[in-house]
Order: sequence, then C-alpha cells, then structure tokens
Amino acid sequence: MGYFKCEDFTCHSVGVFEGKYRFFQQQNLLTISRINVCKRVSFIKHSFVEEKTIFEKIISRDIPADIVFENDIAVVIRDINPQAPVHVLIIPKKRIDRIEMAQDGDAELLGKLLIMAKDFARSYNLTGFRLVVNNGQQAGETVPHLHIHLLSGRSMAWPPG
Repeated sequence: MGYFKCEDFTCHSVGVFEGKYRFFQQQNLLTISRINVCKRVSFIKHSFVEEKTIFEKIISRDIPADIVFENDIAVVIRDINPQAPVHVLIIPKKRIDRIEMAQDGDAELLGKLLIMAKDFARSYNLTGFRLVVNNGQQAGETVPHLHIHLLSGRSMAWPPG
C-alpha cells in the first residue's frame, strides 16, 4: 500500500489519497498497486511500475547488505541501526507491505518466518530474544515490506517502546 492523503473524508488504516490521485514518495519509496483507504474509494489500480523497496533491492542484490542467511523464502540481514548486540531482520522474498495486508494464503509463509527466527536464534545459541513486527508509521515501520526484527544479547524492557 502507498501513502495517500484524504482531505475531505476519513482515511482508514492504509495511507493517503490526495486530489486527483497524485502520488508522493516517502523515503524514496513509491506507492503500491492498489489501495482501500476511504469510504468513497474502494480499489484504485495504478498502471505505473512501482519502485522496489530497499529490501527488494537487497534480495535482488541491487544493493549490498550483510546477509547472514538466505533460503528460497527469505533473507536474514544484520540491521544497519542495531538496537541490541544481535539485531537481524528476517525478510520474506515475497513482498507483503505490512502484516495488516497479509492474506489468508500468506499464513504458511508467515509461520515459516517465525520458524526461521527460532532456528536462527538456536544456531547462534541465543537463549532469550525478542521478535518485533511493526505495522504502520506510528508503530515505527520505515520500509513498506513486512519483516521481523530479531533482537537479543541484552535485557529487554516491558512494555517496549
């Protein structure tokens, strides 16, 4: 989903609709193919080719990253701004913008990502770790491509944030 702005009615969950369907970039990432955000707008399909997210560029090796594991469904990279001694991102190769956009058919993939997190922690002998999935800007989402943060190596406070 993209970010659009509703000026005359209330938007729901996914971003912004503005005037004549103008689009803007947020952190150099363009919008996605359809939206369902406003009472008067159900699905708008765009004919442009969307720009890849930074994670898609990492997966396709268009840009470098510190990849610590990869299989046919996901890559695991070290976070460039670690919040713990161990901070990796588990990124599915299939783009799902955020957890609220996941479909019933994504259930198996989402389950496999959690098993990958467990396997990664076990392979690095991590006895305690936290998994985080951000959904939307208010939750700290910075890339519109679902991913799981795995953090370990320090005590974690509760509540987080």
